[in-house]
Amino acid sequence: MAQRYRPFTHDGTAVMMRQHPLTPNRLWLALALWGLLLIGLVYGRSLSLPFFFDDFVHLPYVDATSLSEMWRTAGSLAYYRPLTFILWKLLYLTLGHHSPVAQHAINLLLHLLNGLLAAQLAGLLWDDAYRWPRRWLVATLYWLFPFGYQAVPWVGALSQILVTTLILLALACYWQTQSWEVEPQSSQSSQRKRRFQERWPIATDENENQRFRRFHRFFRVLPCSSASYFLTGKSTDSPIFWYLLSLFFAFLAPFAHENGVLVGPLLALLLWTTPGRKLADGVRQGIIWLIPALLWFPIWWLAPKAVSGQIELNGGEPLRQNLTYFAQGLAYPTTWLGGWLREGRGWGDMVAALTLIGIGLLLAALILWLGGATRRSLLPGLWWLTAVFPATLLLRFDYVINGPRLLTAASVGIAWLWTDVAIKLAIWPRGKPLWRYGLVVGLLLGLLGQNVAFIRERMGLHGMLGTAVNQATQLYQQTAPEPITLINFPSWLAPTQATYALGHEGVQFWPDYAQPDSLVAVQTGQPATVNLVRHDATRATPPYFYGVSGPLLDWTTLLPTAGRIFVADYAANEIVIRLAGMVAKAETAVSLATFGENQLLTLHRATVTAQPGGLLLDLLWQLHAPPGEEITVFVHAVDAQSGQLVAQLDGDPLAGTYPFSQWPVNQTMDDSRWLPLDNFDVVLLVGVYGRQTGERLPATSSQLADNDAVRVQP
Repeated sequence: MAQRYRPFTHDGTAVMMRQHPLTPNRLWLALALWGLLLIGLVYGRSLSLPFFFDDFVHLPYVDATSLSEMWRTAGSLAYYRPLTFILWKLLYLTLGHHSPVAQHAINLLLHLLNGLLAAQLAGLLWDDAYRWPRRWLVATLYWLFPFGYQAVPWVGALSQILVTTLILLALACYWQTQSWEVEPQSSQSSQRKRRFQERWPIATDENENQRFRRFHRFFRVLPCSSASYFLTGKSTDSPIFWYLLSLFFAFLAPFAHENGVLVGPLLALLLWTTPGRKLADGVRQGIIWLIPALLWFPIWWLAPKAVSGQIELNGGEPLRQNLTYFAQGLAYPTTWLGGWLREGRGWGDMVAALTLIGIGLLLAALILWLGGATRRSLLPGLWWLTAVFPATLLLRFDYVINGPRLLTAASVGIAWLWTDVAIKLAIWPRGKPLWRYGLVVGLLLGLLGQNVAFIRERMGLHGMLGTAVNQATQLYQQTAPEPITLINFPSWLAPTQATYALGHEGVQFWPDYAQPDSLVAVQTGQPATVNLVRHDATRATPPYFYGVSGPLLDWTTLLPTAGRIFVADYAANEIVIRLAGMVAKAETAVSLATFGENQLLTLHRATVTAQPGGLLLDLLWQLHAPPGEEITVFVHAVDAQSGQLVAQLDGDPLAGTYPFSQWPVNQTMDDSRWLPLDNFDVVLLVGVYGRQTGERLPATSSQLADNDAVRVQP
């Protein structure tokens, strides 16, 4: 067993004591490792994701703007958040390029840190016998909050995560000063604590100051902490230092995101809900901690932005809609049934959401009240309300329901609320403890299982979209500097079955306001020429909802600058970017076949390439005269032994988007087609037929098969 020496005793002698394995330091380490495991389980895939969504706007701004300019102007952006962009700029200057792995890792690490900070604050604010179980449950619920699926894996949502970090740091630093004002516990609380310590004998010989100093060590590695000690020679155990450090974080917070102005109001709530505190105490300290926000406001107001500084407030219906959506996140242990009520039982979305919100919050309030609620029990709900208040008041509802990231800061209060409910239920004075604990553990496992399944489903959508972006990037690099055209490239995905009654639970990767070239240029750091177009007639119907990027396809204007043309192939579990063709030159060699009267259409060559999962067929066509009817191509794969049809792919060239009727005379196109096959022992038959009549055009070829089909051997 490890031993340690207690350095100070009443007579100045050293006393050797046994150190229990469950010391606070080891518990914090175990909690951090638990957090890494959970975050890796649900969000680890984000490390393989490319940049997406607003990253296509943010990162070009970072490239074009110096560090000093970021403090003075937002440039072409609609918001002034220099701290977030400065972090990216510093990382860019350090690495020499934008690294999606590094920037996704920052999000994951800050998400981990936020869970630990939320847990630390919970342990300080609810100073009872269940401090460590509370900390573990708060951190777990925070890390697995279902509405975090948008912010955590998206680089562009760093501002939401970072401002939450700074708010929690400001409040945690402030609360270190309370170690000099520890209030005696009630006899009932002391009895509960003794019973808990007898069952879980954590090292309890340390006084309150020593416990707080363990947490101080984290802050001593900060530059501002080390500099303060070096310049002043004073110990950072001084409450003045922690006040100043708290104010420093409070000043930085609004520069990460506008929600940083909430440090003062949240501090006032923390103080007012503390037993024995008066409202005046909270108001007084809250006003002082509003001073950094008052210093920030004129800087934000005067900084040039892409939109005016005019503020418009919601009222009436938009206010109610926004608040209902955010309340859905507050009551998520019951509101996850909303999608089933809406789609399976025909309930209206608002009716389903409000009903489940009411049930969840009434149950929580009843359990807290019967479990001996105090003023502190109000803190989680008040924290949530304060955190969502700016978005509720200022943002449009259609923006809010697409922005679960707006609940990032509020999720701290949400984790506190349901942790408090679970602990109150577990220590219920009636019934056998085994039944109570079993019920609570069962409910928590069910809830966390639902959260993990919800997040992982959306991370699967992230992975599908990320793979498509990575493929597009690699394909361009193979053809650079020639342009590429992407047909029906995905912009967003969403599951067909919604979990919650309100909100769009999908994943968006491409915003219509971004420049198409940035799809590749942001990933590679090099200029690129990319065309994004959509062709609705050839859109697939996979088992999920999706949107496509770009304007309607018009080959008349696009074809001269199209370059190599690719199309998105939507399968059940993946999206593959496949070659569709390109403009080509006619070959002077002997052609493979001609079709129609007077050699209407020439097939110059046909090449087959075997690839994993199928065959890639390249057909070089040339049209010599306008067709008298709508004609199209058939491709049949027949078994080489039995002659049975095993697969076929009929349709117009360029993945069905460019019918021969639109071709100018003498147009030559390379038409690429993907034929999924398991058995390559086949013969491919190619021909042309009339779309209306179904009759095949007469074919002339040295490889002619039956019924005007041309034989192509893989």
